[in-house]
Amino acid sequence: MESSHPASSGHRRLVFATTVDFQLRYHQGLYQRLREEGWEVHIVSTGGPLLEALADDGFATHQVKMERSPSMRDFRAIREMNALIRRLRPDVVIAGSPKASLLAMITARLNRVPARVYVVWGVRSEAGSRVGVQIARAGERATIASASHVVAVSRSVRSTLIASNLVSADRTVDLVANGSTAGIDLDRFRPAASPAPRTRIGFVGRVTADKGVTELAEALEMLVGEGRKLELVVAGPIEDSEGREAIARMRRAGLSEVTVSPYVLDPRPILESVGLLCLPSYREGLPNVVLEAFAMGVPVVASSVTGVTDLVRDGVTGRTVAPRSAAALARGIAAALDDPARTTTMARAAREFAAEAFSAEVVFDAWAAYVDALK
Repeated sequence: MESSHPASSGHRRLVFATTVDFQLRYHQGLYQRLREEGWEVHIVSTGGPLLEALADDGFATHQVKMERSPSMRDFRAIREMNALIRRLRPDVVIAGSPKASLLAMITARLNRVPARVYVVWGVRSEAGSRVGVQIARAGERATIASASHVVAVSRSVRSTLIASNLVSADRTVDLVANGSTAGIDLDRFRPAASPAPRTRIGFVGRVTADKGVTELAEALEMLVGEGRKLELVVAGPIEDSEGREAIARMRRAGLSEVTVSPYVLDPRPILESVGLLCLPSYREGLPNVVLEAFAMGVPVVASSVTGVTDLVRDGVTGRTVAPRSAAALARGIAAALDDPARTTTMARAAREFAAEAFSAEVVFDAWAAYVDALK
């Protein structure tokens, strides 16, 4: 699927690529900023509401159907990506998410694109089965080898890449500003006039095993078993059988209410509706939803994993808990509920931290300078 906005001539041409539509929000705002800087911006993804919205905003969009896991569909996807890159002949290709990055970096290198930027949103080989980890590591190494530039979205991701020997000793892993690809717009993301009750707990993200949704379901069962009356709001695409089972388990947990929204174009209404955000992931890059919660004054309980620890400083900007532990997650949620004064203090500190380190203006300025300097 091609948008109705054909490429213009005489501009520097840049291609963004992500695997699934949901991930397009990770660069939201940067597309517009680079267009303002004079770049002709093309956006590639599997397709969905966000890609359609970007087409409506005047961007040239292109649909290449990709699947996150290895699939026979990959052979067709790489042919489509190669044909697209050959036709567009961009000056720069920027890709995030494992599958899109692998296909985009390989085809951009084959077509001699001068600047090929792999944005590492997270190290996928940190979680999964033994075979899955081996496949992920092979894909990460191939993507890095095909890229001219590697950018980590957080300091902890950069450290993990180096410690895991995924990058050779002579490769530089860049960090733009303090990390992030979108920062946070503090004018758009503001605390609600009437905060939601803390007992209304939110989860925003892909509903899948490595987001810790099984542990979240179990933790909620424990808390309800203690006699707590809780509500749950889940927003994000359900991606695997573990995600479906976790949702079913949450519905059976005895919560006062369970609301599930499979897709989120704008997370603000969701965050306004909850009093506590939980992110029990096994791995992250630099979770946008945590920055959004910080900006909106929503307290956060999250697992102490790569990407999260750059933002959630335990006892300062939120609470961190051991990953893959439902009991630890339950204790963290209970602590946030049982000490409302301290929880509020941490939420205020989190907004100040987000404003100081990750404002959208600072992040976009840094990315615009970085892209402009690519050779």
